[in-house]
Amino acid sequence: MVVHFEFAAATPTKAGAAELEEALTQIRQGDTLRIIGHTDDIGGAAFNDRLARRRAEYAAAWLRRHDVKNPMRIEAHGKCCYVAPNDSDKGRAANRRVEIHFATTHKENVR
Repeated sequence: MVVHFEFAAATPTKAGAAELEEALTQIRQGDTLRIIGHTDDIGGAAFNDRLARRRAEYAAAWLRRHDVKNPMRIEAHGKCCYVAPNDSDKGRAANRRVEIHFATTHKENVR
């Protein structure tokens, strides 16, 4: 699941807000969520690291406000790990995102 964010902000785009709503329908009891914030390449590394973390924290807080009680692990990858080239507005917009990964933990009987 990918949630897109506004330029230089920890607020989702209108489509990103809808993506968060969609995430609610996909989370199952027992899932552990890995929430990873990303940025485009504009700005310094320290700024982008902080912004990536703020984006991930925003998504986690939003999910908690909507009664998601699953364990969450937050990560931030500022100027790194791009999904599109940063040579156009469209590419940079694709990189301003939070990825939400769902991992189901299976408990096995141990003897």
